[in-house]
Amino acid sequence: MIARPTRADTSVERLEASINGGPFEPFDGILKFRKPGAQQVVIRPLDAGGLAGPSRQASFIIDDAPPAISIETTDLSEIGKLLVTLKAQDDSGVVSLRYRIVRRGLLVRNPVAQLEAGYLDDLESYRDYTSAIELPWPGKYDIYVRARDQLGHETSGERFAVRP
Repeated sequence: MIARPTRADTSVERLEASINGGPFEPFDGILKFRKPGAQQVVIRPLDAGGLAGPSRQASFIIDDAPPAISIETTDLSEIGKLLVTLKAQDDSGVVSLRYRIVRRGLLVRNPVAQLEAGYLDDLESYRDYTSAIELPWPGKYDIYVRARDQLGHETSGERFAVRP
């Protein structure tokens, strides 16, 4: 005997959703998430007899915060340098990392050269971070760092004080 479903037998009566591996619950078209981070949703249709049809799955990240910024310094005082490494992390991915350096207590003999080297406050001008930054050492620096994620969340310019 061969049985084939008819259109009436296969109509969807309701949908159910499972969020992050939780139990299936009735789905009314709106999903609510309680915390940011990685999310997984499974939606399945049910017919009038309660039989589940093929489910659909989606995974995504809810990100409501700007990237986290960190700074690492390496003392190269034997050659009169300090190496500064910047890092930014975010669940949705970091699209830009920028910095500005202010050298404190500097007697400026050649302001143009100092500005080009990135050691002076040049009216909020930030540079793209591409690799570790070498600074003359010893010295006192304030390093301002901004990062932006793929969703447009941006830090406000965190300040890191680097002192001998």
